[in-house]
Amino acid sequence: MKVLKHTEFPFPDDLEGRMNSISNVVNSEIKIATLLHLDDTLAEGGDILSRIRNTVGKKVKLGWGRDLASYCHHSLLPIGAVAEEEIRRYTGETTYLGYRLTESGKKYGIPIAVFSLRWGVDNGFNLYSIFGSTNSPGKSRSPLNRIKILKMLRSKGKIRKTDLVDNLELAAWGLRSHLKSLKKIGFIAYDPIPEFHEMKGRLSYYKYSGKKGTPETVRHMRDVTLKALKAMKKLKTGSYLDVANEIDYRSPNISGILAGLERQGFLESIVNFKVGTSLPEVEITDDGRKFVDKYLAIVEDALSDNASLSELQNKAGIFLASETYKECLINGINNHWKVSPHGNSRPVQETNEMIISYFRKKPGARPKEMRKDLNIENLGSYYLKPLVKAGILEKKKIDKNNKTAVGYFVTAP
Repeated sequence: MKVLKHTEFPFPDDLEGRMNSISNVVNSEIKIATLLHLDDTLAEGGDILSRIRNTVGKKVKLGWGRDLASYCHHSLLPIGAVAEEEIRRYTGETTYLGYRLTESGKKYGIPIAVFSLRWGVDNGFNLYSIFGSTNSPGKSRSPLNRIKILKMLRSKGKIRKTDLVDNLELAAWGLRSHLKSLKKIGFIAYDPIPEFHEMKGRLSYYKYSGKKGTPETVRHMRDVTLKALKAMKKLKTGSYLDVANEIDYRSPNISGILAGLERQGFLESIVNFKVGTSLPEVEITDDGRKFVDKYLAIVEDALSDNASLSELQNKAGIFLASETYKECLINGINNHWKVSPHGNSRPVQETNEMIISYFRKKPGARPKEMRKDLNIENLGSYYLKPLVKAGILEKKKIDKNNKTAVGYFVTAP
């Protein structure tokens, strides 16, 4: 066997970067199983599948070897947990990709993966339901965004949804999705805000405080911020619908702008006495606090190279050598299929993640190229079209070999 190419990336130095990396691995019990069955010996996808099969037996659904190799290439390799080697056997010319653990994978990846697996199984949670998908658009991925939401709620107790949007710099539509998922698993409690045309009778009302001066721009919308304040000076009191009608700007963004003006002291919030409600607040539950205090705090401490790291390392070594490891891994993998119930076919969500990662590495690639590289059927209508419609991918005409062709690009940074 001859190694033609060795690829290895550094593990992030900063805590947020490390948390972002690790959370994109522990959001799936199958990814965890993949990591836990790698060592210093180079393994291809089929080898990893055989190793996991030897641990859990023949009756557990695992997927294909190429899927496990895809987890290595798209999730574990970029964060520095594994190294990838392109090899050629002495008996032929065909090249293969294999994976082995890096020092960072051994130091951080294995103990945190074991801790995450055990925490999910012991507390009855599917990890994907907590962290979500890694293919979400935006400056940061879904797992890290949900971590930020829960940590802010843990420190604040209660907070308005619009303040979460502003403090965490999240898109309002993305926040809605995260809150819906976290509420579903019982980590938070809140009364969802209806859509724009359903808001009447459920609004926060504001009054102009009399403060003079020019406000700071809210949500990067300078003109709308100034117009909203001018409208409130005229109205004296009103809801965001009143302001939207006054300036002829029909958008729920006005609600966030009014909240921003309130924080700056230009407006004061008043109760809607007729209905008796104000803008809904988001509150963390006991289960959410438990996750932050008993899971996130330990993981962050370990990633900071503090005492929790050596503790998790010691516990991981004992656990992986114990008889309970097999049972725990089987339960974790079965929990995974409750969210991705596609048997031994590749789940759509995981295929989407693989496609996003592919176009990040090869921007402008054509579907024909990707179909050949990734061996995916029904590519256009089943995968690419929905991703374009969701705004995650963008289709553009490009010049290739002096011909006009269609290539795909990831819209998120």
